[in-house]
Order: sequence, then C-alpha cells, then structure tokens
Amino acid sequence: SPFYICFHGVRLLRTRGMITCFGRAALLGWRPVLRWALHGLISAWVFSAGFALANTPAPPTPPALPSASQPAEPVMIDADEMVYDRAQSLVVARGNVEVTQGATIIFADQISYHQPTDLVRADGNVKMLQSDGAVYFADHLEFKRELREGVIQNFRVRMKDNSLFASREAEKINADVTVLHKSVYSPCKVCKTSNEAPLWQFKAKETTIDQKEQTITYENAFVEVYGMPVLYTPYFRHPTPDADAKAGFLTPQYRRDNNLGLMVQTSYYMPIAENKDITITPIITELEGPVLAGEYRYLLPDGYMQLASSVTYPEKRDAAGNGTKGRDFRGHIKGMGRFDVNENWLAGFDVSRTTDDTYLWKYRFSYEDVLTTRAFAERLSGRSYFKAETLSFQGLQATDNADTTPFAFPWMQAGYESDAGWQGSRWFVDSNMLVIDRNIGANSRRASVRGGWRLPIVTDSGQLIRAQTSLRLDGYDIEDHLVNGNPYSGQRSRAIPQAEISWSYPLQNQVGDVSWILEPTSAVAFSPHDPNDIYIPNEDSQVNEFSDLNLFTTNHFTGADQIETGMRGFYGLRNMFRSAGGLYLDTIIGQNYQQNPEDNFPFTNSLSKNFSDYVGRVSTTAGWLDLTYQFRLDQQDLALRRSEISSNAMFERGSVGITHVYLDDDILLNDRNDLVGSVGLRLTDNWTISGLGRSDLDQSRLLSAEAGFTYTNECLAWYFGAGREFIFDRDVRPGTNFVTRLQLRNIN
Repeated sequence: SPFYICFHGVRLLRTRGMITCFGRAALLGWRPVLRWALHGLISAWVFSAGFALANTPAPPTPPALPSASQPAEPVMIDADEMVYDRAQSLVVARGNVEVTQGATIIFADQISYHQPTDLVRADGNVKMLQSDGAVYFADHLEFKRELREGVIQNFRVRMKDNSLFASREAEKINADVTVLHKSVYSPCKVCKTSNEAPLWQFKAKETTIDQKEQTITYENAFVEVYGMPVLYTPYFRHPTPDADAKAGFLTPQYRRDNNLGLMVQTSYYMPIAENKDITITPIITELEGPVLAGEYRYLLPDGYMQLASSVTYPEKRDAAGNGTKGRDFRGHIKGMGRFDVNENWLAGFDVSRTTDDTYLWKYRFSYEDVLTTRAFAERLSGRSYFKAETLSFQGLQATDNADTTPFAFPWMQAGYESDAGWQGSRWFVDSNMLVIDRNIGANSRRASVRGGWRLPIVTDSGQLIRAQTSLRLDGYDIEDHLVNGNPYSGQRSRAIPQAEISWSYPLQNQVGDVSWILEPTSAVAFSPHDPNDIYIPNEDSQVNEFSDLNLFTTNHFTGADQIETGMRGFYGLRNMFRSAGGLYLDTIIGQNYQQNPEDNFPFTNSLSKNFSDYVGRVSTTAGWLDLTYQFRLDQQDLALRRSEISSNAMFERGSVGITHVYLDDDILLNDRNDLVGSVGLRLTDNWTISGLGRSDLDQSRLLSAEAGFTYTNECLAWYFGAGREFIFDRDVRPGTNFVTRLQLRNIN
C-alpha cells in the first residue's frame, strides 16, 4: 500500500473505505514497511474517535514489489487535495498537482493514479518536464509504466532551445521515443494574439523524437514559408537541440564568379568517434566540373591532427588560361599536427602542397604566395632548448622556379643558459646547423656556435645596466654559389667577437588612478669591422625590415648568414601611460648608429650616413578605439619614408577598420601605398551590412572589393554578398562574384 502524509487533516470515510487528505499532501513511495505505519496512524485516529476497526474492510493485498534487477522509481505527489480509494487502489489529486518520478515532473489541475494498471491520467493545463530540458504541454495525457509510455492529446512541446512542436496527438512509446501525428515544428517566434504563420515551419504526417539517439525524424513533410508550402520531402532528420555531434549535411553555399561559373558547395559531416571526425565537401562548378574536398580531425590525449585536401579533374589549360585538349589532375593538401611526447618533448608537422600555382586561388581555398611544409621536434628543459626541423617550400608566383627553391634538412638549433652566478651573471651558449639543397643553384652546409657571458647591474637609483661579451664561430661548406657570375665551391669560416653594453632608466609616476612610465634606453656594441663575405651564400637574411620591432637591437638581420659588425648602437625612448578610464598609450621612438653603414644593414636611403632614419610606434586603446601607427622619418629632412596605420573602432551598432601601408623609396621592400578598409553596421536588430575593399592608391586602382548583407533572427541566418577582383594570374581571371548562404536553425 502507498504511504501518505496529510499536512492539514485527514478524514476516513467508513462506507467507501477511503482516506481523504485536505491541504498539501505527498505520496512518498511504495514500501511494505510503511504499510504498517499507515495502519498504525489509522488505528490511532479511529481509537481516539471511538470507532471500531473490526467492521472496517481489510485493505487489498499490496502488489508485488519490482525485482531488484528492475527497481521502480518512487512516485511523489504534491497537491491541494488528494483522495485515496482503497477498494479501487486509486489516488486522485486535485489543485496545483505536481507528480515526480525520477527526472520526469508533471503539473496539472487533476491527476489520478490507478495502482494495479500503473496508469497516470492528467487533465487540465498539463505540463510535463523532461530530463533533457524539454517541456510538454497538453490538455490530457495518459501514461503508464512509470511515466514511460502513454498518449497525449493536443500535444505541444517547447524544446531546450525554445523551438516548438505541436500535434493533435502524441504517443510516448517509451522513456526515449515520442511519436507525433500531424505535427508542426518551428524554432521561429509565433505571436499568440495573431493567426499569422511563422517565418518557416515543418509540417509532417508523422514525427519521431528520439532522445536516446538525439534525433528528430519527419515522414511525408512539407517546408512552409509563412504558411505556404515550398518543398516536400518524404523523409528528413536532424539532431535534437542538445544533441552530440551527429552525421548530416551542413549549410550549403552558392557562388558565382568568372572563373568557375555557378558553384554549389554542400558539406557532409560525419563523426567517427568521440575524438575524431571527417567532413566531406562535394563542390559542383559550372565551368570546371566537380571538386571533392574533405577535412579530417583527430584529437589525441596528448595532441591533435588536422588534414584537409581536395581533388578535381578539369579541362587542361595553357599558361594563358586557355582550354586545351585533354584533362588535368589538380588538387591540394593542407594540415598540421602537434604531439606532446612527454613533459619536455614536443613534435609536430605542417604540410601545405598543391599541384600547380593557381589552383588554390582559383578554387578559393587559399590566397598564399608561398606554401611551407615542415616537420619538427623540440625539447625544453630547465634552461636548455633544442629544436630540429626540416623545411620545404613551394612558390606559387609565375617567377618561382621549383628547381632553384631551397630545401632545408636538417635545421637544428640549441641553447643553454646557466643559473645566476656572481652578481646575477649568467653564461650562455647557442648553436645552429643548417643544410640547404637545390636541384639547381647553391648548396650549403652551415655550423655556428656562440658563447658568452652576461652581467646585469641595477643601481641604487633604479638604472639598469647590462654588459655582455660573446664569441661567435661560423663554418660553411659551399657548392655552386655564384660569385660575380662564377660558381664557387669550397669552405669558409669566420670568428666574430663582440662586446655590448646597454642602459635604461625606467621612471614611474602615479597620480591617483593615472600611471606613467618613461624609459630612456641606449646601447653600444663593439666587434671587429668585417664586411659580410660574398663567398658565403645568403639563405636566411634576404628580407629584412627596419621597424620598431628591431629598433633596440644590435643585429637587425633576421638570420645567421648576414651579421652586423663594427661599432654600432642605438638610443631611444619608451613611454607608457594608463588611466583608470581605460585610456592606454604606448610610444616608442629611436635611432640607430652604424660606424660602417655601407657594409651592413640599410637603415636609411643614403648608404653613406652613419645615423639611421627615425623609427617609432604609437599605440593607443581608448575603450571603443584601437589604433597603432608605425612610422619611419628620414634622418635628414624628416620626410615620411614609412607609414603603417592599423585602426579598429567599435561602436554600439557596428565597427570600422582601416589599414594603410605607405613605403617611399624603400631599398628592400620597394614603394607601396595600399589601403584596406572594412565596415560592419547593424541597421536593425535583424539586418547587418558589411564591406571590405583594398586599393592601390599610387595607381588609383581598386584591387578587390566586396559587400554583403546578413539577415538573422531566432530561426534563420541568411547572407548575400557580391564582390569584384581585379587580379589576373594565368588561368585566374578578374571578375565579379556572388555568394549566398542560408542557414535554418537546428536544421543545418
């Protein structure tokens, strides 16, 4: 028998064998021991009232308890009024009724429970809360088998993400599966005071919600837009809102341009295991035929791997991009991997290859000029460091030649720094080895080692002085290096001792919530003047840039093949300002000095000058604005030689970004005057416009431009954009392109 607690009063109806509870009541569960407690309570009440229990019919025999292998979850009932009919083993609860069994909760105006058939019947304002967060609404429901099976009339359900289902009748097949008959589904908002249909909805003859499989399946369904059917499908399935990763199609994309014509791209996602998945993307193009692309992702306990590739077999084209007889295989592969071997060792790879120069650009996979493939392993332990890697390159410009492109194997670097010794000084040593091979051109093998001693000094007034001495030894084995038009093969070596001393004086002041740091700095380095040896090939120091990033260094070359020698130095000023209101200002300005400018790094357009151009940077953050300005001013007349502005302004309804690069008579990077701008503006809560453009201001021509608008609401996102590119590179032609994407919430 069930055990009841009556909070406000109890009345025994002798003639009907019923116990009626008034007020709040709770049904705690089925327990044989509680049966005797119930009899005890009844006996005490009857004795105090003067009734004789001998004439009261015996209670019915309680049902057998479930077996230990299939325990029944207890049922708890809370209601304003509850009546128990012992003869029929029927519990009737009325008024603000709440029934709980396991993770399922039912609310209703009235709920009756028939013990022998395990049937629960709910009427009036029925709400049922599921463990997955879904809420069922109905006028009437009948459940049995511990609320696992039953029928629901005028069924409505609000899923965890606020999407809605409605049907005339629903059948709960078991704890996981619910089948809806003549159902409607939509994540769009529906106005309760209007009969207007939602923006889009699914109408299906039969819908199955499977919580265990985390899927929703429709049979004989129509897609309706504002109540008008636009698409029929005999079968359709998508995940539930809280589903784990499921196999299925992703948002399709449609594009049209001059190189591919109409392009349709639809990706299919397929999870393989909890830690790996794959995406297969067939791409259909009007002018170049089909393309098959894919991406594989694998997460390991101590690393990850990601690979993407594509293949196609289009018509052959000549160097000018004109079609010829036959077909040609084209494709690419791109990926990376990182693996923590142990607490000290890390290994990894990056791979990037394509069958030809223009494939990635034409099919819009990438816009890179050079592809780099490498494999590496590195070790970091205490104050020691080691790294070994191999590098190969693929140039994609028309002037690149694969036979003259270098291949580096191996490239090794190692370093060690001692613990602090006398006065905080440290010994250090670093080394590197590089082997370069080509099919045509110079091959070289380099070994370099540098050792030294570093002493930091902090004065009582807070000045920082750093003294350092070092000796660098380089050895080269060279083959077929062209020197003045003649090939050279042989061995070269050099020894470069150096002494360096630097000084800085960081000054800090704080007034209230405003802090300010001003740090003047300077350094001077001494080493024997030894111009870079023309017999040593320059492999890793060809592209160098003088900017605020290397202003305060005594060797501005990016690699080891070229090095600055002689007496040289720098001076400059750092300034940092911060206020409590969010204003942050960081500035750097300085100048370099070189005793022998004609043999070293070009700091200025006039190679005979000892002092470099003035170089600086101003960076500021002021809440809504991020701005960085880098500049280089001629050391004679302060003419602007380099200017780079990068800014991004964030507003309540959008953002604006501008990047401008200006180079005037730059010896290494030539002239540039490029402007890149982007804008995003939210017109309304649903509509957003965006644009991006790049132009060459010197030639007054637009290089590329695109604009688009996005519409989003609670149930869909739609993007439409158009752009034009003015780049011509073999079979990549300038032209206008259009792209559109439509994403229905919970569907793709």
